[in-house]
Amino acid sequence: MNRQLHFLKIDPVTSLRNQRLNAFLGNAYAVHGCIEALKNDAHDAGEDRLLWRLDRDKRNPATFLLVQTNFEPNAAGLTALTENPLIQRVHRKTVAPRFQERQVFHFRLRANPTKAVGCGEKGRRGKRVAVTGVAEAEAWLHRKGVFHGFDCRLHNLVEEGPMVLKKSGKKQGRSVRTMTFNSVLFEGVLQVSDPEKMTACFERGIGHGRGFGFGMLSLAKK
Repeated sequence: MNRQLHFLKIDPVTSLRNQRLNAFLGNAYAVHGCIEALKNDAHDAGEDRLLWRLDRDKRNPATFLLVQTNFEPNAAGLTALTENPLIQRVHRKTVAPRFQERQVFHFRLRANPTKAVGCGEKGRRGKRVAVTGVAEAEAWLHRKGVFHGFDCRLHNLVEEGPMVLKKSGKKQGRSVRTMTFNSVLFEGVLQVSDPEKMTACFERGIGHGRGFGFGMLSLAKK
């Protein structure tokens, strides 16, 4: 039996001049904290999957937030979202994905492509660095497709550049924590080659940085 996935489309207030809104949407740590409130302590944290992505409809320049979970969102977290003065409305949908071999979809993916270079101690992987350049990013996605049970043909690849997040320590005197992500937007068409692997990929996401707005694979039937 396929696990149900829960989808939220969160529309912020429409004023593009709202400084608080722009600061919130521009801070992946803030969005991450807001979305994490949807988790339920009763669930197995090791099995919980929570993915999100800031997005825009090509027909409408307004930014919105897409969220996907494999668990029923926490009621208190949902209430906090709907009562947030920066959020206009929250749309909900639940689906149980079922993939078939050779099934074709349009896809969108904002990912953080990386690779390991060198060799660490005791056979461990080396340092993880960003994948740069269109050709390397395409090759990265095709490798992921082979691993996750799909073949893809890209229509659009946008190198959005590095995204640097800084978070101060909770205690006075602690250093600022810095994280850098390599943001690349992929759009195209994919064909399912292994339904079981594809189902797991759709639920869990692709690549690193999935807690900070990367790795969510959105699909639409062709």
